[in-house]
Amino acid sequence: MPLRWAFEERETAVTSARHGLTGREWLRRIETAWITGLRRSDATFVPLPPRPVTDVKLRRAVLEQIGAVADALERAAVDGSVPGLVPALERVTDEACADVGFRLFLRAMKAYFVPIDEDRCDAFTALGERFGYPEFLVDDNLNVG
Repeated sequence: MPLRWAFEERETAVTSARHGLTGREWLRRIETAWITGLRRSDATFVPLPPRPVTDVKLRRAVLEQIGAVADALERAAVDGSVPGLVPALERVTDEACADVGFRLFLRAMKAYFVPIDEDRCDAFTALGERFGYPEFLVDDNLNVG
């Protein structure tokens, strides 16, 4: 993540906290602004309802991949801005949505440039296929070596 974006995200979070907004409220405001903007060009626009992926097998599969690299990811993120990254990813996957958890996990793996081998990359790609991801979404910018 470019430094400018990280700074803007931190400032937005601080500003939201100052105004008494929780993360959930802040996201709802973003969603409302997004829908309002879209409805300016298409008054009939209705967003699809959220459909979190709660399939137990997919959740387990994502958690297995997170667990397989948890130590390396935690070491890489230790000086980063997200303390407790692995437990947070596990909670998102287990309590919210396996798809979102896997996407955030992939983003973290890429952002912290955690090294993995070809077999692990193949496992990530196979799991991504189960979510319907194109291959490039999974392996682009992973540190495979």
